[in-house]
Amino acid sequence: MDEALQFDISGAIAVALAVTQFDWSWTACDLDRAVTQMDWSRAERDRLRPVLIIRDTRTIDPAPQGVLVSRSGARIDVDEDGCFDNILIDVADTVGDHDDYRGAVTVFDRLLTHFESAWGDPLDGTDIEMIRARWIFPQVVFSLEHRFHSVFFRLTSPAAYETESAAHRAYEERKALRTDYSKFLEVLPHVIHTQFGTWSRADIDRLLSAVGWANEDDSVSGGDITAGLDSDTMAISIRASRTEEYVAEPPRWGFGEFRRISLLQYLSEKTTPAAYAAALRACVELLGPPPRVGGPYACAIWRGPEVTITLSRIGLTRLDFTVTASEPEEEYEHWCAEWSERWRPEDCWLVAPNAEGTRFSTSPWGHWEPAVESWAELDDYIDNLVSSLVLDLPLLHPYATEIVWALSVPGERSVQCWFSATDIRVGTWRPGQSDWTLTSYPVDGKSSRRIAKEIKAAVRNLNVAAPEDLQLHAASRPEPQRLSSIRLGFVH
Repeated sequence: MDEALQFDISGAIAVALAVTQFDWSWTACDLDRAVTQMDWSRAERDRLRPVLIIRDTRTIDPAPQGVLVSRSGARIDVDEDGCFDNILIDVADTVGDHDDYRGAVTVFDRLLTHFESAWGDPLDGTDIEMIRARWIFPQVVFSLEHRFHSVFFRLTSPAAYETESAAHRAYEERKALRTDYSKFLEVLPHVIHTQFGTWSRADIDRLLSAVGWANEDDSVSGGDITAGLDSDTMAISIRASRTEEYVAEPPRWGFGEFRRISLLQYLSEKTTPAAYAAALRACVELLGPPPRVGGPYACAIWRGPEVTITLSRIGLTRLDFTVTASEPEEEYEHWCAEWSERWRPEDCWLVAPNAEGTRFSTSPWGHWEPAVESWAELDDYIDNLVSSLVLDLPLLHPYATEIVWALSVPGERSVQCWFSATDIRVGTWRPGQSDWTLTSYPVDGKSSRRIAKEIKAAVRNLNVAAPEDLQLHAASRPEPQRLSSIRLGFVH
């Protein structure tokens, strides 16, 4: 059992098998039958809703802060007719007020691997800040879900699933109409040429006046200022984010009233790559080649003496063009890296294209990520890196052309990976093999989980006691591109 996990995998799997095989009628009589048939401890009802309590499988009590433990409890909303459509079963949660989600991601991945083996490929679906995998059974739709530091099962009646699916299809049809990014390209130069001065309200109003957009009510967005256009084919806005109190007081880092300006464009998934390419070309025309690019989010970064400009793709359907004050942001990040045990770098890889003649530079500080201490942490590093390289390199070509990295036992290369905009290859070596096994993959987002699983399996077969016994070798090519960081928990 991982030191950051106190989790009963077999118990969670047993619950999943029980609920998918249960003869659901989706009426209140299911509650007592489920308690008896599935050996759940008891059913409790409060004034608002019935609550079905599953046995508690925690192995330590109390658990330390930040440890992911098995949880117990199913929440069910029953209507006046005694019927319900959804059951939410708590599976695991991280103890305390903790923002380290790696344990929940690890448990999600382990359960997903088991369910894929037992039930086949899931219906893929991703919500904002949630990972979800679903399988359809005759009397229940079963979902494995991960949100922040929690993992849970969701059971949905077939009728409710059909209703949700119809609404989702209608939503996707509306999103597919968002193909117009001309306004993004039109407004982008205004954001670039605005002098933000002290980052005051007057500075923000000057930008909005130049664009011709009226700002919305500040109180709706917690004091942030937003303005934009929303139609069937276009959803675009400028958002000025106020400096948070915990950063502004005391004013040690020099932030103004506002901390960042973001130009946001929501598009259809098919349109986003072309829109990103057009936005990147526009930025290069106005700013020159980016001094640094990387992932996640396909970031192209221009760091100037006053402001840092970043073009990125968030998810698969959003462009984000952001301006921040250079020195305050860097000094605050440097302080967090030095004093916060929870701090992690936002990037998982960065390349310096070594563009000549640019008036921009890179941050004066560079920070190493904390050393990897467990196999679960290494798994998470690999998952994040592979996902970013698969999704981001095609967008950032030619400023990042190819990244090659390998994990090895000292003196013996074990797994080597080649990532580019057009080609992905993974070479693996396992004890007892005389030759390498080389596998090629298509460059698309659906390949990332398969690639990561193969890499993790190869690393496990090295028979080393701990991840720190491995060595990382990494480089970008061709020259003069230089790999300035790759985040796997190793000093390389």
